[in-house]
Amino acid sequence: MDAGVAWSGTDKLWLFGGDRKPVRSYGVALRVNLFGYLVGEVDYVKPLDLSNKAWTFQFDIIEGF
Repeated sequence: MDAGVAWSGTDKLWLFGGDRKPVRSYGVALRVNLFGYLVGEVDYVKPLDLSNKAWTFQFDIIEGF
């Protein structure tokens, strides 16, 4: 499960009377260490608050720890 909010200096969060609300999703992920330098990740995610409510595959390559 994951949730997040993005805003700029002129926006207000819903907690403070603004209209910026969190976006939530849930799913499963698999991470693989690639040669000790990169991390590969495959996600199968279901967004809860977006108009596209279908399950979605995502693939990422990020720096290692």
